[in-house]
Amino acid sequence: MAADSYATTLEPCPCCGGEARFDMVQNDDSGNYGGWYIECTKCLLTTRLVFPMKGDVQRELAETWNRRPPSPPESCRDAVIEELAQLADRERDGIEHGVGKAQWHLVGAWLRALKHSPSATGGRS
Repeated sequence: MAADSYATTLEPCPCCGGEARFDMVQNDDSGNYGGWYIECTKCLLTTRLVFPMKGDVQRELAETWNRRPPSPPESCRDAVIEELAQLADRERDGIEHGVGKAQWHLVGAWLRALKHSPSATGGRS
């Protein structure tokens, strides 16, 4: 039976927000033939394979895919971002010169910008 015939609703991808879809390994050469999984059509994030002998495969996969941890309080999120930015600064400071130093500088700057980004705060700044 085709995956599209199931009425299980899938949440958007937790990484990129892309559309998710059920798919089945159909390569006869693969030891995973017949295994079902969910895949993001944008970033290609996937779930583990689940095989039909385990019952309602798509319901099990959808429950896993749709499960989201609760959002941390904003103060916790900001503290984690700042800790990562400080780690980037320490890495940058440990490099004498070159591309690596510039890359770590950009990582730290990006993290600090993220901390104040409306998209990262759910529209709050």
